[in-house]
Amino acid sequence: MISTRHFDQNKTTTESNTCRISKKLFWLSLSLIIAVFIVLISLTIYFGVRPQPKTFVYYETSSISTSTRNHNETTISTELTTVQPPPRPVERIPTNLKPELYQWTITPDLIAETFIGDLFYTFTCLESTNILILHMVGLNIDNSTIAIVNSSSSSLPIFDSWSYDDYNQFMIINFSFDFQPKTTYTVHIVYSASIERDLEGFYLSDYVDVNGISRTFITSQMEPTYARSALPCIDEPARKAIFHITVNHDPSYVVWTNGEVERSDTLIDGRINSYFSPTLNMSTYLLALIAAPKSDFACLPDRVISSKNIKSRICGRRQILPQMTYADEVAFKVLNFFNQYFDIDYALPKIEHFGVPDFEGGAMENYGKTYQFLLLGLLIYAEFGLLFDEKTGSTSQQQYVTALIAHEVAHQWFGNLVSPTWWGELWLKEGFANYMETLASNFIEPSWKQEELFVTEKIFSFMKADSLPTSRPISIEMTTLADIFLMYDSITYDKGAALIRMMNMFLGAENFQRGIQNYLKHFSYSSTTQQDLWRYLSEATNRTIDVELIMTGWTHQARYPVVEVNRIYTKIDHKLQQQRVNSELVITQQPFNLFPSTAKRETWWIPFKYFDRKSLESSNENSLAWLNSTSTQISITTSNSDWIMANPNYLGIYRVKYDSMNFHLILNQLQTDHTRIPTINRGALIDDTFAITYTFLINITDAYKLIGYLKNERDFVPWIAAFSVIEQQEYLLGDHEIFPELQRYFLSLILPLYNSIGWTSINQSTDWRRALLQPKALSAACFYGYRECIDTARSMFRRWYFNPTQNGIPASLRSIVYCIAVREGSHEEFQFLWNRLEHEQDPTETQYLLHGLACIQDRSQIVWFLNQHLQNESIIREQDMTNSIINVAHSRDSNQIAWIWIQENWSKLFAKWGKSDSGLGYIIDEVTNRFVTVRQLNEFKNFVDSIIDKGTVYRQFQLSLDKITAAITWTTINIASITEFLRSMDDSSIVNQRLPSFAIPLHYDLYIKPYLNITDNVNHSVFDGQVRIHINITNATDRILLHKRSIIIREPIEIIGEVSIIETIFNQDRDLYTIIFNRIIPISTQIIVILNYLGQLSNDIDGFFLSSYVRSSDRVTRYLVASQMAPISARRALPCFDEPTFKATFSLTVEHESQYRVWSNMPIENRTVLSNELILTRFKKSISMSSYLLALIVADFECLTRNDTGLHGNITTSVPM
Repeated sequence: MISTRHFDQNKTTTESNTCRISKKLFWLSLSLIIAVFIVLISLTIYFGVRPQPKTFVYYETSSISTSTRNHNETTISTELTTVQPPPRPVERIPTNLKPELYQWTITPDLIAETFIGDLFYTFTCLESTNILILHMVGLNIDNSTIAIVNSSSSSLPIFDSWSYDDYNQFMIINFSFDFQPKTTYTVHIVYSASIERDLEGFYLSDYVDVNGISRTFITSQMEPTYARSALPCIDEPARKAIFHITVNHDPSYVVWTNGEVERSDTLIDGRINSYFSPTLNMSTYLLALIAAPKSDFACLPDRVISSKNIKSRICGRRQILPQMTYADEVAFKVLNFFNQYFDIDYALPKIEHFGVPDFEGGAMENYGKTYQFLLLGLLIYAEFGLLFDEKTGSTSQQQYVTALIAHEVAHQWFGNLVSPTWWGELWLKEGFANYMETLASNFIEPSWKQEELFVTEKIFSFMKADSLPTSRPISIEMTTLADIFLMYDSITYDKGAALIRMMNMFLGAENFQRGIQNYLKHFSYSSTTQQDLWRYLSEATNRTIDVELIMTGWTHQARYPVVEVNRIYTKIDHKLQQQRVNSELVITQQPFNLFPSTAKRETWWIPFKYFDRKSLESSNENSLAWLNSTSTQISITTSNSDWIMANPNYLGIYRVKYDSMNFHLILNQLQTDHTRIPTINRGALIDDTFAITYTFLINITDAYKLIGYLKNERDFVPWIAAFSVIEQQEYLLGDHEIFPELQRYFLSLILPLYNSIGWTSINQSTDWRRALLQPKALSAACFYGYRECIDTARSMFRRWYFNPTQNGIPASLRSIVYCIAVREGSHEEFQFLWNRLEHEQDPTETQYLLHGLACIQDRSQIVWFLNQHLQNESIIREQDMTNSIINVAHSRDSNQIAWIWIQENWSKLFAKWGKSDSGLGYIIDEVTNRFVTVRQLNEFKNFVDSIIDKGTVYRQFQLSLDKITAAITWTTINIASITEFLRSMDDSSIVNQRLPSFAIPLHYDLYIKPYLNITDNVNHSVFDGQVRIHINITNATDRILLHKRSIIIREPIEIIGEVSIIETIFNQDRDLYTIIFNRIIPISTQIIVILNYLGQLSNDIDGFFLSSYVRSSDRVTRYLVASQMAPISARRALPCFDEPTFKATFSLTVEHESQYRVWSNMPIENRTVLSNELILTRFKKSISMSSYLLALIVADFECLTRNDTGLHGNITTSVPM
């Protein structure tokens, strides 16, 4: 709690009549204060004036090494220690003054882009104090207006002064004497502020009307702590009050807010005062306001729940309202469903869902209350969240709209009717809404099988995020200002929903429903903690289950457990012919941890269930067993030859690891008839198995063997799990030399699914699952280079390109088709999509276009596209920017370019997103997904350490450091096993030696100096060589691989380009010479590698070889150099890309003795006599050709020449003699 008398450290006393604390000034001031504070602390530590303050070590020293014994291996090691001072927790406003009413008038000026606020704030004194504290940021306070204007007693404390606490965003108002307990007071404050386009608080949004004219309107987003930028208030979820709102606006505009319009008055200046009815007793983050032109915004007709007389309707821009009819129907059905499920009617007579062009996040569940007048709730959405065309819309968009509306309507009970006391337990609001959206969606569309979608969209999602050592508990005691924004993550939403789903399982659906009904009824219009929830759920079971005992560990501990299931198999005494040992399961739990050496020994109360083939066939469900210690045993009757699986339908929040024998029994079942295992558990097995390889409890080879059955799989959940783990493997191995083999293996698994689904449109109403799976299957096949897939996509795009008014590409496939067309095409396709984006008004199509544009491969275009996100008045809307940047960073081809761009533009990105929402954190998370080397780790760490103010990104920085370190460890340990597995699956040994395609040769400048002045009867000599290889980088990489054999490279190797060499590795078994650079080279970069080397001339007829003949005139043995490069001997002549697909031009120069002549593929360009009397013969540049076609002869031969050969007598033929 803040002291009511002393705020010395962060105090700014007002002296003038007006004090402006702008957002930018606030953050600048805060940064300076923090910097000074750090300096002072450092000096204190250094000089020993005070004891050393406690620090939190967020990252432990780690080392990664691979022992080396020969030239085929290398050693890497790293140490990382990042120490950060403990974050300062945000302070709460004292509870000695209770908020009652905000009577608030707002006057927006859209031309000046400002507004004036006139506030009468009423509060009740509970304990004596002369200080009133309110949250406020970015407001210009008119000090002359601050006064207590009303009181339930005769005394009116007089305003003295006010100060500002920058860190806590407190406006601290001092009065001449104390407020008295049990007395109500009203303070008056007038202020002004700017209206920005930052999607925070009140903000401006632009759109183009039906006439092509750019227009502006005002909308709002107050959650979590933006209400303080709209008015001085107590901006904490538990501090509820009533709002009585008046809006002074232009007569051509119409206004929506939490209340219903009571009346409107026209003022002398022609403006209108719209007076709204009082709201519910509500949190400040639920405040909502929209002021938009009447001509462009409207609502669909009301839908009425007849038995309750509750009206529901959808509002938005007139031109897209027809696409909101599906959302209108869903909103009506969902409201009716929740009225019945919660046994509490929606509190208001009306609810409106409003779509706006710019909105951060999916939607916002703003609230209103019936007080004495007709009121309404106003839910604001990004337009995309309400749009679905039932004729052309995609399956995924229909699902998204349904779930989003269900989520927001659920908030009318969880969040609005009952709020969490503090942001640290945000899951009580968001977790419940996320779970309830599943129940409501299942009611609306039963064919969607929401249980399956829950696993793929929520459980798989949060388990990946919750696996790192620096993950947080779902419920935290203290929060910083940054932490409040960071609470809006998959831990809160998806893990929260999964915990609630698990409680529903072990409590029973009826007990669970009864418990939450009683909970909502008892705490209506107030706030709660999770202990309140535990109490009511326990009471619903007549206290037969202690929910708090079970759930406290799940909410107060980070991460989740791995359950090891080890079977003790039945043993038979053959002499006695009887069973000697019963079958048992030994169940053991341990925390899932990517760094096993640092694992803590937390335990959870785990509701454990298992099933086998027999229990499935008989529909007999095994009883639940509680695992609340490290290990326990369960007797079973399953035969030795039958498999057992745990966690049916993934209702428990834990991963499962099986003993080897049982795992192979499951594997055999999948390979013979996978449908015997339920679809959810097939998907869970894939996700669990690959995840557990990170803990090194499972061999990666077993994980790869597991997915081999996918060639016969057609169901949704297993394939969603498979696509996720395949993508993760691509992240880890995308720049490794085995990646082409990995692609071929994954493609072999995907092709049967691709062929069964194809490009034909699927009826979404009858085959919803296949429709949802189709775009993922097609995208994967195209990504892994399947030519038929790529050609089909390009053909569909070209048909649209040549007839732009008729886009025949199905909506569900547009993202894929646009991406393939841009990736495989040229600037032409990119520019076509960009031109479409400039004029596109449909939010759904905008998403497809941005996705396609992000697939560009040309380096300059990637940078240009990224720069558009930072342009003033960019055509990319603010709400779409972070996702668009993430799409670029996601691509293997543009990831490193995006990373360089992020570093170069960090200050601009941080200014936009670094202080509030987590959008910048998501960008960092995505771009670091492909960081898998020690060099990348160190580069990222250096970047992080260079940033003083990390804002809301600080936590993602630490998570990414953990993630990169885990990736390095995993790759180092598993790469050999993966390589061996892939080669065992590949029949062609030649294919196994293929070079990666992320770098291709353009031209070779080759210099050769053979030594032929040798004695008789010698079958060996040498030659000097130098090659300058001009290389184009086709996929971002930090290395190139060349072939060489029987060649000695002379150091140093020269590089022309903005990189340097840090290491070279030679694998003699595979003739591979790897050059590793100090950083990732972006796509479309060209470099020149210069290698000096010594080659061997022998008589084994490979590469450049030594030959001889006996001259007839004098019987003297003469020596010559000849060549034979096919099939793979060019690597003996020069370091090169020795595969037929890697074609390049050659310019050959040979230094030789004057007695010899030289022949090669091309005519001689010139000869030069050197000072040492040797001859330098240069040949003309060749055509582009494979290395095996290179030819050279150095001999003392003459030629017979004819000039009339060929069909037209125009080819000169020379034959050495």
